[in-house]
Order: sequence, then structure tokens, then C-alpha cells
Amino acid sequence: MKTDKGQKPIHMVVLFPTIVDRGKYKEEVTTKYLEDNFLSKINCTDSVITQYGEGDYARGLLEIQVDFEETCKLARSLGGITIVHNGSKDGGFDRGLSHAKTPTPTHEDIISSFDALKGKLMIECVDICEIPNNSESNLRTKQFYLDTFNKPCIISSDSHSQYEGKKYSWIKAEPTIEGLRQVIYEPKHRVHLGEYSPVDPVHKINIVKMNFPETTKIVGEDFCVRGDLEIPFSPNLTCFIGGRGSGKSTILNLIHEKLKPGENLFFKKFKLENLPKEKEIGDYIQIDDNDDEKFIEFLSQNEIEDFAINYEKFTTSLFPRLLKVSESARYIELNNQLGKYIESIDEKKDCLVKQFKLQVQKKSNEKQKKTFENIVNSLKDETYTLLNMKIKDTDKEIKQIKKSKESFVNYVKEIENINSSYVVDSSNMINNIYEKKKDEMIKSISKVVDEYSKDDNFTIINDRLNALEDQLLTERQSINEYLTSKGLTGENLADVASATQEVNKYDALIREDGENIDILQERIDTFIQNDTLKDQLIDEINGMIQNLNLSLMNLSEHVKPIEVSFSFDFEKAKKEILNAMKVSFEKFDYFNNIKMSDIEKYLFCVEPNEINDFDIYLTALQAVGIKSKTFNALNEYFSVPIRFAIFKLIIKKNLMDVDSYKTLKVQYDGKKLENTSFGQRCTAAIVLLLKLGNNPIIIDEPEAHLDGTVIAEYLVDLIKENKQNRQIIFSTHNANFAINGDAELINILDVSELNKTQITSTSIEDIENRDKLLRLEGGKLAFENREKKYQF
Repeated sequence: MKTDKGQKPIHMVVLFPTIVDRGKYKEEVTTKYLEDNFLSKINCTDSVITQYGEGDYARGLLEIQVDFEETCKLARSLGGITIVHNGSKDGGFDRGLSHAKTPTPTHEDIISSFDALKGKLMIECVDICEIPNNSESNLRTKQFYLDTFNKPCIISSDSHSQYEGKKYSWIKAEPTIEGLRQVIYEPKHRVHLGEYSPVDPVHKINIVKMNFPETTKIVGEDFCVRGDLEIPFSPNLTCFIGGRGSGKSTILNLIHEKLKPGENLFFKKFKLENLPKEKEIGDYIQIDDNDDEKFIEFLSQNEIEDFAINYEKFTTSLFPRLLKVSESARYIELNNQLGKYIESIDEKKDCLVKQFKLQVQKKSNEKQKKTFENIVNSLKDETYTLLNMKIKDTDKEIKQIKKSKESFVNYVKEIENINSSYVVDSSNMINNIYEKKKDEMIKSISKVVDEYSKDDNFTIINDRLNALEDQLLTERQSINEYLTSKGLTGENLADVASATQEVNKYDALIREDGENIDILQERIDTFIQNDTLKDQLIDEINGMIQNLNLSLMNLSEHVKPIEVSFSFDFEKAKKEILNAMKVSFEKFDYFNNIKMSDIEKYLFCVEPNEINDFDIYLTALQAVGIKSKTFNALNEYFSVPIRFAIFKLIIKKNLMDVDSYKTLKVQYDGKKLENTSFGQRCTAAIVLLLKLGNNPIIIDEPEAHLDGTVIAEYLVDLIKENKQNRQIIFSTHNANFAINGDAELINILDVSELNKTQITSTSIEDIENRDKLLRLEGGKLAFENREKKYQF
């Protein structure tokens, strides 16, 4: 119809509810009702139209002119929603505007084409904009109306020809006029244009069922969540609302206990009574089908402040989210490299320990050998020496054959174990070349193992072993006969014969110790210093944090800048170094009755990162006090050089371990979080928790920690932004979160006369249950503010 704002017609659609609430009474909206209360008042009845057309109704439709502002305002007073066509099409609100004709207009082009009058009409009269399709220029138009006027756009079409169903507008609401009205309040998050519907958060809880026995009690009182209870959840924002004692916190704590048994602080303090001993709380709770593992973040009423200043807990929770958001492949690569480097430090330390033990063992064996050599050498006879050499050579060859045999048998067992651990999917072998080749390899390996393990392969070597063992027996008899001929009898003969065997035994042990020491030395020599990896990894972490901090600088006038910083927990690393050294000290009596505080004082007389040269370290030890028992114990311990080398490796391992000692700290408005107010600490914690991560987050009464202005002015916007990508679950007695946060699902809780929690599941657009929301703390005001904010 034409309006008083121009000569061109404006295509508009007004949607009316089926019932108009007049306060004291309600009226049904019929065609007659609209003729009497709407069309007649804008002077647009059939008779008036015909009059304008001088008896021609069709002509009258082209000639009649109405007051656009009055028409829209009257429609709104009757509960109607006004939709106008936007764009370059005839009848469009924007007909003739430059941005409707430019293929790729800039934001400035669009703004400059909008005069003050049309801006005023858009703000005061139009509820929803209609665009013909989601072409690039139309999507620019849509964004302009959203950014400039906070108006939603939908894609629709007049069915002048057969409609093919290729224009998609997804509206998140109940299919009612009140549901559609929510699009006006939440144009950004309630409407999606595109062929495919928006995707729900990946991780979510859909439904929880509880069936605690009727006899269940807590602190001697009837447990309010007893009997059968079924609780639905939205994949976006679910609010549990109710008065004190209605069970909202209890339900969230029960969910936490189910998903993380033993972690919930509430049920650590208050035990459920009258449950069978063999039953756990989680046995009475079913979350969805219970088959998949759910990962959640849960914060009780008393945990938010502690979470904010407990840096270890904060880091454990925040860092994986930071990593996921940054998607830093460089971090993963550097962290893996550093992890392998730390493993190599550990391996070098273990090699030094083993090498030291072997060196001590080798010295002991050499000592034992010398003792028996003295007995043997007492004869100093050429014939005896020759016979003894034969025994030694024969015994050496026997040991080599037996060692090789043992190695072969173990190798075969390992291959057989590996082969038997792989299962072939024979049903999929025809279509899957991997299964086929795996089957062929397994059979080939088994065939080779069987072939090489046949007894026939070892006939010669076994015969040789039997011959050598017979030969050794003969040679020992020969040497005994020789010694007897020399006049040795009884105990003397037994001592010399035994000494000869012991010399040969220790010879073999010493030789084996030497070989193993050399092997360990080769492994030690392959160790490559790569300390720069730590600095590279820290630089990468700081880069990730910098990007996060940029998003935390200008959050809102009610929320000061939040800044996250990285630090290496040096003190925690020192404690771990001390614990590692304590394990070693406990093996020596001279550390008995020495306090750990004294050991710590001396051990770290030089900061761990500065400990390098032993002489310098010893001087620092002496400076602390050379007359104390602690100094004498450490001086004795480190008198063995390898122990100081191991001490340095323990230090290096811990000081390189960024992953174990990384710490994220938070500042609010430039101050350390521990130096800020209670509310500021909680605000920073909740903001960071909501902005990072995609697992469901459950927070019990967050408003208890926050200023009401922060809730209304900033936090609800943050919730609306983040609930698109993660499930958010709150319990609250304040309607701000539910209504201003545009909760998809509101579970209203009350308690029956039998002290049982009852749940009414509703939504903002659910008129039937709105009175319950209005009765809640701040409910009426929240709805009023919602309407004022969007000028509806």
C-alpha cells in the first residue's frame, strides 16, 4: 500500500496472534475483529478502497494511501508483528536506494544511502525485515540491518509461481506468534539464513533421569530428589530456577557426582542416608544412554573464587581450552620434542646410575677374582697353568653357546607373542587389502619362525655343546688328578679346584660388566643438548596467550580488562627436585635424623638453575656452615662425582619440564587477581570459563558472586554468544540469566507438600507458564527491560 512517506507502495505483512490479551479479558482475533479494530482505523476497509478506485477495488488498492507509522503502531498495539520487504524489489522499503543496486557495496555506502526519516521508521515501526534470497548483496543488507538497527532478516517469497522450497530461514523458537516475537528480541542468535540448520554444540547432555529410593534422607531429612524424576536439557542454555531449598543446586551436584565420582564437595560433606552399602549415588542417575563418556566443567557456589586464585586448578582447566582454541600445531610439535628431550635426560640419568652400579660391581668382582687367583697362583706350575687355561676356554665357549640359545628362544617368544596379538578380520579380507596383506605377513612370519625353530637346525651346535660339557668334565678331572699327584689332598685339593672355577666365573662376570659399561657409555655419548626447546615452547605459549588477551581488553564498560600471563612454577620444580634427592638420601645412614628443611637449605645454597661446577657448589655449601651434620652428610654424598652429575640431571629434567610446571595467572584491571575484590575475581573466572572451551559448563548460582549490573549489561551477552558453541547450565534464583540470557529451556523448581522437588519445563515464549517466571526474583523487571531494550 502507499503511505504518507512516499509515492511508491511498501510491501508489508502483519502477523496477528489468535488471541489478544486486553488485561481484564481476552478477545479472539477474527477477520471481523481486524476489520473493526485495525483496517477501519487506518482507513483501509474494502468500502474505502473501492471508493478510492471510483468503484474499482483493484484500482483503489493502487490509489489508497495510509499513514505508515500509525499503521505499524496500531498493529503493534494489537500484538501484531510487522514485516516489510527490503531490497531493490518493487514494494521494497529500500526501493531506489543505492545499496540495493550496487553489487558489492561497502558498509559506508549502505549507511550513507539511509536518510534520517527511513532510519526513524526502521527503528520505530519495523519489526522484521524480509529479503528475497541469501545472495552476497542481500547478506550485506541483512548484516547492515542487524548491526545498525538490531533488526532481524528472514528470507521469504510471495508465491506468485510454484514455490520450490529453496529459500531457508531457520528460526529458533516455539512455532507460535510469541515464539516469532522472540526473533525481535534476539535477532542475532534466533535467526539463521542458509540451506542447513545451525549445528548444536558437539558435547551435550540431553536428558537426566533420577530414581532415588523414597526412603532416602540427607542430614536426617527427606531427600527432596527422591522417586522418579526426568530432567530435560537444551543443547544451548538451560536455567534451573527456584527458591531456596527447591533442589536446584542439589540436582547440579548430583550430575557432577555422577560424571566425576568422588569429586563433588557437597556430597563429600553430606552423605545420602538409607542407600544400600553396595550402591553409589551414580547408580541412581542415568545421563542420556550412559554409554558415552561426558566431560563437564562444574563450579559450585563456593568454588568460583577459589578457582580464580588457585593457579594450579585454574591452569589445569584453562590451558587445554586455550590450546584447543588456538589450534597451534607449532605448540604440539615443540611440546612433543621437549617431551622426548626430557625422556632423553631421564635416560641419561638412568644410564649413569646403572653404569655406576656396574662399576662398583666390577670392582667387587675384580676383588673376589684376586682372592681366588692368590690361591691358584700359590702353585706356580706351568702344567697347572696350561690345564687351567683349557678349562677357562672350554667354559667360555659353553657360556657363549648357552647365552646365544637363551637369546634365540626369547626372540622367538617375542615374535610369537606379537604375531598372536594381531587379529585378522577374515570377513573383510576381500575388500580390504590391508587385512589381506596383514594375514599374509602373519602366516609368512609364523612359517619362518617354525622353519628356523626346527630341532634339525641345531643338531650340530647341540652336539658341540654336549661335547664341550663332557670335555670340561674331563679337564676338571685331569686338573684334580694333577693336583693329587702334587700331594694335594682333602680340603687343600677342594680349595684349589674351587678357586680355579671361581676365577673362571669372575673372569666371565668382569668381562660382561665391562661390555655393559661400554654399551651404557655409548648411549650416554649420544645425548644431545637441546635446551633452547624450552624457550621456543614458552614463546609459543605466550603467543597463544597474547591472542586471548586481545579478546579480553575491551569487554564492556562494566568489566575491566582481563589479562592472562604465563609463568614457570620454579618453586614447585624445586620441591620436586628435593623429593627426588630425598629418595636417594634415604639409602644412606648419615642422613638419618637430619631435618628436610636443613637439607633443603644446604642443597639449594645455590639456586638450581645456577648449579653447574662442583667446586663452586662446594664453596657455597661451606659458606652455609661446615660444622653441621647436614654439611658433612652432603659432602660425603657428593664425594662420589657421579652423584653430583645425577643431581644436575635431575635439576635439568625438572627445569625443562614446561608442561608439568606451567602456570597461568590472571590480572583484572592491571592487578593480580588475589589483590582484587571478591566480585572481580569471580567475574574474571566466569568470563574466562565461558569464553574458552566447548564442554558443557555447569555453574551453581553465578549471580551470588557477581554484581547485578555485570549480569544484565555484559554477562548475558557473553552467555548468548557462547551458548551457540557450548552447552551452558546454570542454577539461579535471579531471572536475569534466564530471560536476558534468552534461555532455550527454563526448568522451574518448587517443592511439594511431601518435600519432593517438582520441575516445570518451560521457555521464554511459553505464555501458559509465564506467570511462574514473573513471580521469580527480578522476573517482571527482566521482561520489562527486555522489551525496553528492543523498543518493542
